[in-house]
Amino acid sequence: MLQINTQSLKAKLILVVLTGFGLLLAVSESAVIALNGSIHQYHTLMHEHVRAEQSVNQINFNFKVQVQEWKNVLLRGSDPKQLNKYWGKV
Repeated sequence: MLQINTQSLKAKLILVVLTGFGLLLAVSESAVIALNGSIHQYHTLMHEHVRAEQSVNQINFNFKVQVQEWKNVLLRGSDPKQLNKYWGKV
């Protein structure tokens, strides 16, 4: 009968399983590091986007106020008292 060295076979099997776990651990760790970097980039992008959106909203608001003031000057500027009132706001 063929005799197999079971001790050597168990050692090889344990080595293969431990190597697989080691590779799995390395891949998992690199995935977590990559995900953390991506989350940081996303957070930075969103923060910049929100800041830019707030700036655009402020510019838009200021523009609308300016248009309204010019409209008031054009519509009511024929009266010198009204003209002085609205011209100071422009």
